[in-house]
Amino acid sequence: MMSLLSLEIFLVLGVVLVNASTLRRTDNRELLADPKTVQSKTTSVNYLPSGAEQYVRDTHLGSTSGCDIYTKEDSKVRPQLLEWIEELRRYYEDIHNRTDFAPDVRRLFGIDYSNKEDICHTFSDPGVSLQREQGEGSANTRNSRSLETKNNDLLTEYFAKSKELSHSNTQGFMEPLLPPFRHPAGICLQQIHGYSMDYLVEDFGHVCRHKLTKESKTAFFDIGATYNFVDDKIDHSSPVIQVIEKYRKFGIHFDDIYAYELINWDVDRVYKTIPDHMRKPLHWINTGVSIEHGHMFNPWTVVLENFKPEDFVVVKLDIDTPQVELPLLRQLLDDPRLHNLVDVFYFEHHVQMDEMKPFWIMDGTMSYSLTYFRGLRNVGIASHYWV
Repeated sequence: MMSLLSLEIFLVLGVVLVNASTLRRTDNRELLADPKTVQSKTTSVNYLPSGAEQYVRDTHLGSTSGCDIYTKEDSKVRPQLLEWIEELRRYYEDIHNRTDFAPDVRRLFGIDYSNKEDICHTFSDPGVSLQREQGEGSANTRNSRSLETKNNDLLTEYFAKSKELSHSNTQGFMEPLLPPFRHPAGICLQQIHGYSMDYLVEDFGHVCRHKLTKESKTAFFDIGATYNFVDDKIDHSSPVIQVIEKYRKFGIHFDDIYAYELINWDVDRVYKTIPDHMRKPLHWINTGVSIEHGHMFNPWTVVLENFKPEDFVVVKLDIDTPQVELPLLRQLLDDPRLHNLVDVFYFEHHVQMDEMKPFWIMDGTMSYSLTYFRGLRNVGIASHYWV
């Protein structure tokens, strides 16, 4: 997401760190292969889409509307999607009620990991952390009876009526891939702010149980990093700050935050506009990213050189420059090494969509976008649409 002011600055600069040949005038869809090719390369048994996601995939790909599945009376998936929106509201009500950060779960694991299930259930499972915060016990002295009434999985705990969660055996539950690629209660139903992040579903309990060890490193790559466009204060409504703090509420703390930003910002201001917990891990890289393989400013180079499969790596890409974004997306999808290293990928993809015409410079179709995001999930990367 880019403010009008920063977008104007960006257009004046008119420069990104890419090969000159990449900046030629072209249909940006040329930067991505035919979706059928992607499907054939990434077919996997790892990913099970929700019912509505599969319905859109099978019957809705020719549409240019991101909202008609929610608003048209004859939409076959409308009832469960409206139920899903209400379940999202309840889910995020619980998350927003968590005012404290959980401790870093890695630091609580015993030498033999015999307490891992207890730690993950207490701090990373849905519903349990809120009980803990309200005084029903800590990791060592908790009320076992009250915690045992809570379920270990998001589907049972929050989304049992609609059953509208997708699932990967590598990343757990996640929200279905659906238009309008952001919160439908905002852009489609006008019930909440259009930039609300309260549609994202990450399975923190699964990450704790199946990904993290005492030795795991954790990293967040913020490609397109601006935390406050207006002043020098901390803006806790900043999307990246919201997401990083959500991970912390469930016991997942980032050791490193690699922040790439083309627009030249005063470093003092950067550090004034982020919370204390982000200052030590932040690596401020005030330059554009490169799409050249092996380049020091290609974020995939940093991932390949510094992380292992047992680490936990999250990447957010939002620089409003398709000539850079789409090649990076394609590199992520094509490189099997990255499939074993990148766990979560957030990306705002601007495509042809009726409801977003006032806000986006568009290229490509919803069909293309859904194919690539699903392709990432098929190779074990939890892909999510950013705002």
